[in-house]
Amino acid sequence: VNWVEMSYQFVADEAYQFVAFGNFYDDSLTDTLRIGGEPSGEVTGYYYLDDFCLTTSPDGCDFTNTTKFEDKTEVLVYPVPCQDHLVVEQTTPIEQIEIYNTQGELLTSHYGDKRNKTRLNIELPSGMYILVIYSDEQKQVKRFVVSN
Repeated sequence: VNWVEMSYQFVADEAYQFVAFGNFYDDSLTDTLRIGGEPSGEVTGYYYLDDFCLTTSPDGCDFTNTTKFEDKTEVLVYPVPCQDHLVVEQTTPIEQIEIYNTQGELLTSHYGDKRNKTRLNIELPSGMYILVIYSDEQKQVKRFVVSN
């Protein structure tokens, strides 16, 4: 929900010894958006980094194994948000589907029986999850939301 794609490249010279990522602005200068939940008075922040590369190679990063450059197989995931089931449909046979939480922990794995469409029973708490769909040496990554 409300993901923003950002792309940036920084080439450090020998003056740099450390790299740090985060929000270094004062709270009053930081724009925030709360999605669900009640404020607890505790200040928290979440950054989801994907396709991140830190390298010493002068050639830069090789992003050929990322989802951006994978096969253009069309994948449909519905309904989103879902409650008790999720349908995955694509043009190539589905071999396996994995569901991860946003911390990268594998929650469940389902074998697709090499059909182009499968229905998954979802028994997860409300939140955002990551769906990884494997087929014919290809991998598609989709995000979905559970709303109970």
